[in-house]
Amino acid sequence: MDEVNKSGPYYEAVSLCYFNGNDSGWSWTRVADIKNGELTTFLYNPDEPYFYENRNFLIDKTGKVHTKGDLAVFAWSDSPNASGSDKPFNDATELKDFPIHVFKLSAKNTLQVIDNLRNGVSCGSTSHDVMYIFCESDEGLQGVLCPAQSMEERNQQYFLKDSVSKLPYYLLKSSDILSISDLKNLFGNEKYVFLKALVPGTPISYLPTRETSAIIKDVILKNRFLTWNSFRNFTSNAEGSHKYTQKELRVFKECLAQVQCKTVQEELAAELGCTVSEATTYIENFIENANSYLEGDEVDTQLLSRLVMANDELREKYTALVEEKWKTDAAEKINIAAQRVEELEAQCKEKANTLETLNSDIEKNRSILQELQGEVARNTTLAQKSYSIVQEKIATAKNDVSHFLAEMACYLPNATTLTNSAESTSGDYVNGTALESDKVKTFDNWESLVDELRSNLGYVGVAQEYENSLAAFLYTAHRVRMPLLLAGYTCEEIGQALSVSVFGKYADILTCSSDCNLSMIHDAFSGEGILLIRNPFCGDWLNALLQETKTSHKQIIFCHPYTEDLAIEPQSLFNYMLPIFTDQITDSAPVMEDMIGAMLKPGEDDFEPAFERIVSDNVFSELGISKILQNKMQSLFASTQSITKVKEDSLIYRCILTSYAASAEKGEQLCRAIKGRTDLSQDIKKFIFRYFNYEEE
Repeated sequence: MDEVNKSGPYYEAVSLCYFNGNDSGWSWTRVADIKNGELTTFLYNPDEPYFYENRNFLIDKTGKVHTKGDLAVFAWSDSPNASGSDKPFNDATELKDFPIHVFKLSAKNTLQVIDNLRNGVSCGSTSHDVMYIFCESDEGLQGVLCPAQSMEERNQQYFLKDSVSKLPYYLLKSSDILSISDLKNLFGNEKYVFLKALVPGTPISYLPTRETSAIIKDVILKNRFLTWNSFRNFTSNAEGSHKYTQKELRVFKECLAQVQCKTVQEELAAELGCTVSEATTYIENFIENANSYLEGDEVDTQLLSRLVMANDELREKYTALVEEKWKTDAAEKINIAAQRVEELEAQCKEKANTLETLNSDIEKNRSILQELQGEVARNTTLAQKSYSIVQEKIATAKNDVSHFLAEMACYLPNATTLTNSAESTSGDYVNGTALESDKVKTFDNWESLVDELRSNLGYVGVAQEYENSLAAFLYTAHRVRMPLLLAGYTCEEIGQALSVSVFGKYADILTCSSDCNLSMIHDAFSGEGILLIRNPFCGDWLNALLQETKTSHKQIIFCHPYTEDLAIEPQSLFNYMLPIFTDQITDSAPVMEDMIGAMLKPGEDDFEPAFERIVSDNVFSELGISKILQNKMQSLFASTQSITKVKEDSLIYRCILTSYAASAEKGEQLCRAIKGRTDLSQDIKKFIFRYFNYEEE
């Protein structure tokens, strides 16, 4: 490495890289190389210089917008720097070539594989080839190659196109597959497994993806002989008329027999992946079946219609038969319709009577309402007079306290009456009901649960721009059992969306009222699932609720309809529950009935939360957030970004941190903390400044 090749590049390579998002311009990290048509792992040596054959970062010259984790193949080189610098000059060009991704399917045979691909799979690509492996045996791994042009993407699912008739089938060895550990550690299993060979070679066979008869029919119908002009010319008689007789039924068979040309046989052989001889046999069998249909009673509807309409005798005969059949069928239908009319008339009469009764009740209730309104007016006047009297009594109390107390005794409520009042309650606890089985899906991966949660959040009114990030955040909070305080219009509906999307049932609900009921709290916090708590700030309930939260296995979500009320609570309360204002992330009314339930198949791996410092310590310090809550929030934010694979500044700052600052009356401090930040967009800053009426100096 001491001597440099002055005549050209000192080192050249073709490498697989991932986008690391580095703002310095060295945005692509090298993880593998392509040599002699095979993919090999690149191992960076930190003890050696970081260029030439040990270069681990490539400069970004694509001019495109990328997301962290994107993969690409580059042809690059390191050469002597013309400026005289001891650091070599790096040049990189993105290539269209891409290694073949390998994904595993849960299938026991080739039929299940084709069925899965037709119905949609979660992993795939429309930009490069994908190998789906399944059913490992002593002979090796079975694999099906799906070229990029054979797949289409819909709703984040990948489907095999209907036009695809066959797929190449392979037997692979474990040594044919390369796992890149750097990608695995960063992005999970779906992004790190590839075939070593860029070209997989000759398949051992082809798997048909459609019924053979359907393929034969399509090939035949596309043939030039089965055009309208050809069929018309072929079937015309000497006079050029187009009437058909019984003898001319054979016309269609003779026309179909013309299809047996070399071109069609070769085309069918290519479609089915078989020999020309086998394709000829398929066509002959197909024509025989077509002949049997034509010779029997099950003649093609369209052809039969044309034959009948072309023959006067047949037309009159079958018209009469159809008319008689219609009269028979119509008579039965008329009788059924008449009975239905009678039933509807009876129902209408019943409804009319009910309407008359309801109108009468309305008039009675309207009179009662007028009386009650008059009573309310009288009671209001009395209350005003009573208030004046009380004020006068208070004014005289300074001179004669004992006399004042004796006088006020008649105005105070009776304690015994209140205690024994029928309106007194100690709360209410209701177990959430399960959704109907046809509205609950079971998945073998947690990513599908997050996707269903995203859809359900849309149904309960969450704005589209927050659906993905909020779904990831709520799922992470569920995994770490982080208690949340949802305040706003749709607070309960959002909690229900989370419960439906994870457990396939509505959440349990505890309503706090009157005196605290410890036994009811214990019952509500027992078991698994999600618990919504209404009116948690009522009376002396809160302390008992917080104590039980520490040991419960449930996901606890406190619900409060008004965001302004949180400002009167102590800031230390938010060490127990993280406040989120739902009004900031919703833009429509909830539609609960459209939600679809979801559950993770037992025994499947679930999401493991991550930890990374996403928010600056300075921001947390300005808000006065405790260290324990800081760590919880950093984990929530890091896990959210791990699921979405993008930065979530909008959710973190416009929703989470803004809600906390408002609840703790730390709005000005939040504005000061972000004012000088260069990594935040101006839109986020302006939103927070407007929210807290903060003016920059």
